[in-house]
Amino acid sequence: MGDRNYVPNPPFSPPRQHKFFYTPVWTAAHDQVFIDSLWDQTMGGSIQDGGVISDEALQRATEQVNLVLKESFTANQNRPRVQKLRERYETFRYLISCLEVYWDRWDNTTTAPSAFWERMTLANPLAKAYEHFGDPNWTALLAILDHLVYPTVLMLRLEHMSMTMELSGLWTTMA
Repeated sequence: MGDRNYVPNPPFSPPRQHKFFYTPVWTAAHDQVFIDSLWDQTMGGSIQDGGVISDEALQRATEQVNLVLKESFTANQNRPRVQKLRERYETFRYLISCLEVYWDRWDNTTTAPSAFWERMTLANPLAKAYEHFGDPNWTALLAILDHLVYPTVLMLRLEHMSMTMELSGLWTTMA
C-alpha cells in the first residue's frame, strides 16, 4: 500500500473502456450525443444544481439522440443511462481522490500500483475501466452532475473547446 516504487501500468495494453460503458445498442456515439445534449441543457439552466435531471431534460436528450443517430429510443429506455452516467461520475471521482492514483488530466491517463487496481475492482468492477485512462467525458459529467462546480460550467466548456481547437490545429489558424 505504501510502496511508491512501482512501475506505471503499461500504456500499450489498456482495457477497452467501451466494454464497460457501451452495449451493441448504445455505442460511444449515442453516449456522446446524449451527454452533449445534457451538457447544453445544463448551460441553459434546464438541469438544476446537483445534477437533478428532469423528465423534460431526459426527453430532450432522447429526442436529440433519435434525431442525430436515426434511432427510436424512449425517455424511459434512456433513464438507466442517466444512472450509468452517475455511476461513472461517482466511480471516477472517487478514484482520482485516492492518493495512490495519479491522473494526468491533459492526456487523460491514470496511473496507480497494480495492487490498488486489484482492490478497487473487487469493490467496484467499474473501476477497471479507469485503470489506464480517465473518463472520456469527465468534464461534461462533472458539469452535469456535480453541484459544486455548476458555476464554473462555462469555464469548463471554454477550456474543452480551446483544447479541442488546439489539438485539431484550429487554434493556430484562428489566432
